[in-house]
Amino acid sequence: IEELKAMQAKLESLNEPLPTPYAGYLGEDWKTQGDWTGRIYRDFAMMCAAVSPFDRLIVISDRFYGAYPFIGPNQEKYDDVRYWVHWVKTDNPKSLWDPVNGYRRQAEWDDHGEAYPLTQDGPDLWYVLDINRTGVFRIGMYFYNKDGHAGMNRLRDYEIEFYPSPKDWIPDVSQRKDFVEIGESLVRKESPLLKSRVSDFWGGVHKQFIVTGPMPYLVKIRRNNSYNTILSSVTVDRLIGVPTYVEEYGIPFSNFVKYEPPPLPSECSSGVGSQILLLWEELDKKYAFRKNVNVQRQYRVAAYQAASAFSSKEAVMNQLAYSLKWRLNQWDDAQRQEWMTIMKQNWQIFYDTNPTLRKTIESHKYGVPEIFKDWPH
Repeated sequence: IEELKAMQAKLESLNEPLPTPYAGYLGEDWKTQGDWTGRIYRDFAMMCAAVSPFDRLIVISDRFYGAYPFIGPNQEKYDDVRYWVHWVKTDNPKSLWDPVNGYRRQAEWDDHGEAYPLTQDGPDLWYVLDINRTGVFRIGMYFYNKDGHAGMNRLRDYEIEFYPSPKDWIPDVSQRKDFVEIGESLVRKESPLLKSRVSDFWGGVHKQFIVTGPMPYLVKIRRNNSYNTILSSVTVDRLIGVPTYVEEYGIPFSNFVKYEPPPLPSECSSGVGSQILLLWEELDKKYAFRKNVNVQRQYRVAAYQAASAFSSKEAVMNQLAYSLKWRLNQWDDAQRQEWMTIMKQNWQIFYDTNPTLRKTIESHKYGVPEIFKDWPH
């Protein structure tokens, strides 16, 4: 308990607010993989290229957040981001669940690096991240090297950089030239707010960052002499700030049957349990202050370990440990089954109450519709 109190004291000493712009590294999640809806994403999600040549945007309103991809300046004329769907439907748990289709799909943005020499710098995968709200936000990016166990696909090892973008530059997707020119100029004159790295990601990893808003950011994923640069999703979760009016409706296509974290106990009779609750509450508050990213993961894991050590001695401590485990995305088989059951229930209700979706699925049930069969392949 003295160690927990020391952590509490250090957190309370953090009193310098985060500036805007700001970007920090929160850590990485190797366990959630494709079971992301409701765990990683709460406010904004873009499944890259999931309905190629478009993205699957899972939001009620896109006025608060946005992500706009392009490739860097070192490219062949008229080249652009590739929108690949590799596996239309798969049971691979590392591929992201698609709440509209009700199954997993493997898709990604690609900088088309496979068409360039390994020794060439770029093209790189860039995107503008628009945060149109005041507050502090967790940004997630999912990387999955789905074919990285063989051939040239093994050669994927990236660097991630965040830059502040001009506040009056919200890109127009029809003006790709502006993307590249402004992006290149920005990178040449500005130092990155942070740098991170993605390597050995055949297991699938959610890289997580923290930013402040309102602010557009330029995110550069450097190819770094890899075969190509790929990305499967971009997500935003509000950590500090006033909720938007759409948050009360929950996650689109997944809000019929609620999927929420197990509640934290309101109080604990033991001194250790009470201190864990105080520490966890303080960690949530300190997202808005400098140096919080240095201790967020470490202190939260320590709180869970302390609760687990006492979970067999008191029912309320068992509840506390289970709730913290959920919030840290430390999955067990029962949690996986619960998640999948609820996701399937949500999709079934969505299907039953949406005649347009039902008609589309039925029309494709027996293969290619007649109208397309004479089209050139």
